[in-house]
Amino acid sequence: MLLLLRSDVVCAMPYTLWMHGELLGETGLDQPGPFAGQRLGTLRPTPLGMEKLPTLCGYLSAASALKDALVRRGLVTPDQQAAGMQRAIDTTPEGARVLKIVKALSQLELRDGDGTRVQFKSIAVSDVREMIALGAPLDPAVASHPDAPRFLISTTVSDASPAAARAARRLRPHWRSR
Repeated sequence: MLLLLRSDVVCAMPYTLWMHGELLGETGLDQPGPFAGQRLGTLRPTPLGMEKLPTLCGYLSAASALKDALVRRGLVTPDQQAAGMQRAIDTTPEGARVLKIVKALSQLELRDGDGTRVQFKSIAVSDVREMIALGAPLDPAVASHPDAPRFLISTTVSDASPAAARAARRLRPHWRSR
């Protein structure tokens, strides 16, 4: 599967990403993800977002490094890795890095176009450059274009609140080309 980075598609209902009351960027979440309730989109950062978003990225490489640390400890099978995960998180630099990113991501707020906070089950911010370095199937011509987005966002909206229900309706793809 080749992932194309499109910056020419705009969702009719923008969402904003916040941390500690500061606006980091906006997204249309205009692409369905592979899992139920998951939405994907480009993240258009504010100047502050350009400064802070890199600290929220890196989960993929951090998790990969943590898995490598488990293997170095002789924990090879999934059962062994599951049993040794908490200790590795607590005692290795790789675990500390994963924990740091997860704690930072837990501080994010997603708001709909009305400013209502949208509850989510999961959220991730990815730097396209990291994805390329990890071998993600990105179209190099598109990814290296000067107008290509640098950050992508993925979220799975929680179905526990009225705001989430409104968000789920709004997240249906209603986009227009620029």
